[in-house]
Amino acid sequence: MKSVKKPFLKKVLFVIVMVSAIIIIPSHKWNNKKERGNYFVDFSRKEFSDFKPSDNGIIYNDSMRHFYYQYFADPKAKYKYILGFEPAIMPDDDKKTFREITYSDFHFKAYEPWINKLTEKDRIFTSVDISSNYPELDWIKVNKNLYIGKRKDFK
Repeated sequence: MKSVKKPFLKKVLFVIVMVSAIIIIPSHKWNNKKERGNYFVDFSRKEFSDFKPSDNGIIYNDSMRHFYYQYFADPKAKYKYILGFEPAIMPDDDKKTFREITYSDFHFKAYEPWINKLTEKDRIFTSVDISSNYPELDWIKVNKNLYIGKRKDFK
């Protein structure tokens, strides 16, 4: 009898682990429906329409996620992204700024070169709230992971 119990217990334990892996883990780990909403901005919505970059404007973004979600949601948009498919192909001064942002763990001072470059056509997408450090910009919080800034003196 002893030899029958051991294989049976192993099989029961195996079934429990497999069922929990199939049912429990995917519902938390691989479900990205909530995550998708954290990065895409629907500029057709009234509250975000004033924050849409103008034609030939630039989105200064500190995360490739912002680029991928926004680009694939609206691939024919007439604005550009400073950080696109790969940081290695960014202009050197913008690559330096991007690296400083990531190396400083998104410290507000690291954004200063991009803030200074913003024109009336451009927008800045940040993963952290730096709005209180740059009052010269209008800011909107899209969600907990995305803030958009634009020059105050422009519509």
